[in-house]
Amino acid sequence: MRTALGYKDRLQAHGMRSTVRTLGQEVCRFPDLICGLNGGWKMRDKIRGIYDRHDHMEERRAFMTAWSNALLEAGMEIASV
Repeated sequence: MRTALGYKDRLQAHGMRSTVRTLGQEVCRFPDLICGLNGGWKMRDKIRGIYDRHDHMEERRAFMTAWSNALLEAGMEIASV
């Protein structure tokens, strides 16, 4: 996965949510709803949001595992603290 992030090779914080949503769908192959919920977005349909209280936690956990694996496969290194 080779993606240009941020401005002039610097990742900007305001771009992280859209990055998670976009690459979550393209790379990890998760539905937009799950990517959006993990990015902190609320449902667009206010009526559905009122009646649908399912948190999709199992799918969100699976997404975070897939997201983490994708980052590691792309070369992210984990530093020891």
